[in-house]
Amino acid sequence: MYILFRFLKESHSMELERWALRFEEEVPIESTLVDFIGHIARRMEQSEMRYEFDRPGESSAYLNHEALPLVLLCLHNRGCENTDGQVRLRREPIEPELTFSHLAANVNMFASYKCIEGTRLGQKRLVVHFAISSQPLKGIIGDKIHSCIGRRVQAKFPKDQPDNEVGNNSEGCDTDESTDEDTESDEVPPVSQITRTPVRKLLASSLSRQMSLTTSIAATFPGSVWREFWEPIQPASLDLPFEMETFAESVYEAATTGSTVDRLEVDGDCVNSLATAFIEMLRECSNIGDFTKVLVPARSFNVFGSTNARLSFGIGVEREVIYTCFGRFSAQSHLWFHELADKQSSIKTMHSIQSARFVPNSRIQDLRVLGALCALMLILGQAPSPFDPCMFQFIVHDCKLQSLNEALVGAWHPEIRRTVLDWNAAGPEGNIAPFAAHFLTYHNQDPSVYQERDMDSHNAIASEMLYKAILGPEMHLHVEWQAFMAGFRLSCRNGFSFPTAVKLFPGGSDAFLNIVWTSRIANFGTIEPLLRIEEPASTFLASLERALRRFGETPCASFASLLVKFLGGSGLPCPTLFDEVKGGFSPIVDLSCIQKEGFRAKAFSWAATGAPFVDANSEPIKVVFVDDDSISYCSDSRNRPLMIEMGKIRFSTCFRSAFIPASHVIALASREYNAGSEPSDFHTAINNWFLCESLNAIGGHTVI
Repeated sequence: MYILFRFLKESHSMELERWALRFEEEVPIESTLVDFIGHIARRMEQSEMRYEFDRPGESSAYLNHEALPLVLLCLHNRGCENTDGQVRLRREPIEPELTFSHLAANVNMFASYKCIEGTRLGQKRLVVHFAISSQPLKGIIGDKIHSCIGRRVQAKFPKDQPDNEVGNNSEGCDTDESTDEDTESDEVPPVSQITRTPVRKLLASSLSRQMSLTTSIAATFPGSVWREFWEPIQPASLDLPFEMETFAESVYEAATTGSTVDRLEVDGDCVNSLATAFIEMLRECSNIGDFTKVLVPARSFNVFGSTNARLSFGIGVEREVIYTCFGRFSAQSHLWFHELADKQSSIKTMHSIQSARFVPNSRIQDLRVLGALCALMLILGQAPSPFDPCMFQFIVHDCKLQSLNEALVGAWHPEIRRTVLDWNAAGPEGNIAPFAAHFLTYHNQDPSVYQERDMDSHNAIASEMLYKAILGPEMHLHVEWQAFMAGFRLSCRNGFSFPTAVKLFPGGSDAFLNIVWTSRIANFGTIEPLLRIEEPASTFLASLERALRRFGETPCASFASLLVKFLGGSGLPCPTLFDEVKGGFSPIVDLSCIQKEGFRAKAFSWAATGAPFVDANSEPIKVVFVDDDSISYCSDSRNRPLMIEMGKIRFSTCFRSAFIPASHVIALASREYNAGSEPSDFHTAINNWFLCESLNAIGGHTVI
């Protein structure tokens, strides 16, 4: 049992500060205790005392939340005094999803008035107590490592009342040079019995569940937006290069530093089977609150054939697997994506917050997986569209609405930016008629309800306008939001979480998200700067021109011009022929979008790189029109003629390349076509060929 100090609280707090054992933190109320303990442990290790923990559970038999360096303390007997006049604290187990909102709602164990302190600004803060998990706690005094710090503090404050005999700190001092191995007896409480971590929040002294919820909403909705400059809190440097070119490698290193990890191997006979296996891995990680397993530097995604031969592997396969996993959610967009301003989406919730406790556990698990997939896509420089980049900005910065700054919102939602600025300028006496459409669309309210307002109310409405238009109707405290964010954090056993990496990106999270979202392929113009097209020998172009003139076709300037024309076009060249073969294409491709601009460019890029995005680091896509003897196209001289005759385009996702047989292009130009059948001419035929070969390569890794 440990003591909660009340009568000697100030003196005791000063003593803790002296030993770097008391911290004040501004923490989002939805933060998990697992993440927070990792943060506090790092602060202790980086303090002037340079504390060292004998961490429990180094064995892989322990889960992350069971092997933390600190344990949570709660009020014993609801904080009632014992017969000796002392209020005691006891250890309390931590679940992976335990958050400060849970603590603030529990008056009997954590949020009693005895655990609420006032600040000089008249605010309230919650005091949370921790103990050391495994003795002893070692720190640096002078130039020696000491394990006596707990006894020093306990000797000064043996109980919560003045005592004339208190303060005699004449006990022996243990350093690493001591020969007494048993000086830390069980009778001496560990120093961290009195580690107090205030959380600066506007918490009322009587924290019922309803008051806790009200407090969290107040913290999310500031009194105004864009009237004051907001600067994000930067995490401590991890001494890793989080530039885009090395972002993934740095994330993997940060996630596994100090941990013993195995190689990540994901195997299957096709991309779909790999996706199924990987989703199960993510589900397992989310259940234990530790994603270290899927963030290891040594990783391989492998497609094996029927003879157990490895057909394909590498980063291209990994990109395609992760996108395929995400595609299983986007294929049911009505279940997961809530479309809001500018056709960008936020998280779709199944229940309102009033009935959120009835959300099925299966959906909670799926939302964690979806959140993790979004983070993994961002690590690889891929935008998890249709989710709004502003939503991830909000999550990365601990759900602070101020993080949705004017510049970021203006880049993605210029109309919303203009509306909020105009509302701010209008003032409480201003005309609300120009804002009627906004209130009807996003607030589902008749604008007249906002007619009577003072300045504080007017400013607060601006915050609500911004939130509802970009993030949706439900608060981030909703259990479905919480599940998604838990997955997105990708919390690891060493205390690392993914938002830290985003914050450490040069230029901050705004720059990171803007760069990643430029990876979306909206049309041919998106991939045009990345294409590197190599022509075949000049004799092939001469043969192509002769064939086209023979049938009255206009000669083309180059082989590259044929591909460029295809990529810049849209629609189905041969609808009837396409219907006959579309059943053989991978189900991960949404064929309902085939008539839209950019579909062809996206399909070709997907086939060549493994993902329907351009990489944020702008690596080129190499396209080679090969001759009949190219070993890059096919190293087997016996199979090569057959592949050329069949018109097989060889895509290599690992090398971001496509090898196109020039002879097959000439063969298509040499055929006779009938205007009343499909294909009706050479250009229709070659466009249909490019389209079908691209779609056939997506999701299928085979060797002929």
